[in-house]
Amino acid sequence: MTRESGGRRTGLALFGGVFVGAMVATAMVWTLRAPTESPVRRFRLPLAGTGLVSSVAISPDGGGIAYSRDGSLWVRDLARLDPREIAGTGSAAAVFWSPDSAWVGHGSGGMIWKAPAGGGEMAAIGAFQDGHGEIATSGAWTPDGRIVFTTDGTGLLEVSEEDGEVVPFLDLQEGEDSYRDVSALPYGRGYLYIIQRNPAARDGAAPSLHSLALVSGNTRKVLHEGQGLSLIH
Repeated sequence: MTRESGGRRTGLALFGGVFVGAMVATAMVWTLRAPTESPVRRFRLPLAGTGLVSSVAISPDGGGIAYSRDGSLWVRDLARLDPREIAGTGSAAAVFWSPDSAWVGHGSGGMIWKAPAGGGEMAAIGAFQDGHGEIATSGAWTPDGRIVFTTDGTGLLEVSEEDGEVVPFLDLQEGEDSYRDVSALPYGRGYLYIIQRNPAARDGAAPSLHSLALVSGNTRKVLHEGQGLSLIH
């Protein structure tokens, strides 16, 4: 092998090494580059009929919306044009989703119910009317099968899918009328909820009628005071 050919091979090897190194560096820069933020999108969902719509809940996977319209439970897949009514509902309130977006839960007639989001028969989870009011106002379904919910005159209540027994989760404190709009934080970090107070209990230094609060384990903390607070699920 001549000196010229050996030098040519050495040069090609160096070029190849530099080229590969440049490609690796480019790939690393592309991978580590900060992701661009997705634009905020707003759209309207036309609803059939003229009934009053309430208790709207977005599915955890972002693919559907459930809501109550004049007491009937409806599910709208964002990939479809028409919503579908869940058969058998007549006074649905406190609409919420299961963590896997497969079921829609709601309160009706002093019971917590669930129904397949894709259509099918409802199933009762647990009864809460005895001493806990008769109207559910919000609910949050956690991955471990527990549902924490609120009624029209209580603190936070809890029911398990396994046994259906309703038990107190967080009792009202002095001056508090009820809790509402409960929402579960990710990874079991606790619950957000709204405290509603009785106006007659206020006395100058008392807090406002509504407060945003957090409960996590044994910790209960008021995060914000204000009027007309509500949480979107």
